[in-house]
Amino acid sequence: NLRRFLDYWETHRRGPHLLFQWLSAVESGVDNHPAVMGLPPNSVEAVDASVYMYREYLAMSLIADRLGKAEDSQSHRAKADLLARQINQHLWSPGEQMYFNLDTGSGELIKLEAWTNFLPLWAGITPPERAKAMIEKHLLRAEAFWGQYGVPSVSRQEVIYNQARKGLYGSYDRTVSNWQGPIWVVANYLVMHGLLNYGYQQQAVELARKIVRLLEDDIRRTGGMHENYDAETGAGLWSPHFGSWNILAPQMVEEAQAGKDATRLAF
Repeated sequence: NLRRFLDYWETHRRGPHLLFQWLSAVESGVDNHPAVMGLPPNSVEAVDASVYMYREYLAMSLIADRLGKAEDSQSHRAKADLLARQINQHLWSPGEQMYFNLDTGSGELIKLEAWTNFLPLWAGITPPERAKAMIEKHLLRAEAFWGQYGVPSVSRQEVIYNQARKGLYGSYDRTVSNWQGPIWVVANYLVMHGLLNYGYQQQAVELARKIVRLLEDDIRRTGGMHENYDAETGAGLWSPHFGSWNILAPQMVEEAQAGKDATRLAF
């Protein structure tokens, strides 16, 4: 059941700072995430894993509340609040003004700029002054993440940034693109809601429209959609005739304009 799922993660996937870890980059869904890829299992306390678990705690609190289990609801809400504090204490870099994954062996932040670093914005746990700094210093800069076709999976300033028309299948080859540069609709959807959460509605609408145009152009050219896209040209790169999370795109503009979030947990 859900409680056993959380118990497993708390027992086997929590690092020394009470933050959560992936067994591998592939498990995370960001198949070749360069801040996790090739490192030993449970050796990186990750921004994305920790944010997702924060949301799991909130969801469990909400479920318990609806079932009339006030004590369980309060317990899981307290766990969510503690995790948010740990994320802000241990994964934030004041110098770079950004969240980063943490190498538990060295205790050092892995200072690689990837889209997952913006997930605390989507979760709404970033203090406003930090959100403003991260959005304006990193997300909205054309030299880094902001672009004609959407937000790339890593910053253009990273050495590994590339748009190779090659996918990842059971390999940790750092020359493949996948999540090391191309645009993914699901990432842009979550980043869009991060912008909305902190008052950047105009930019959220702009991003939503870019993603819709990207997919519309692909359908006109190829008759379908791709899994990811070249951040510099808008060309489809991998998995033609892909559906899945791309169907988020039609509602992105509506959600951005109305300030709605289909992922919001309603307490």
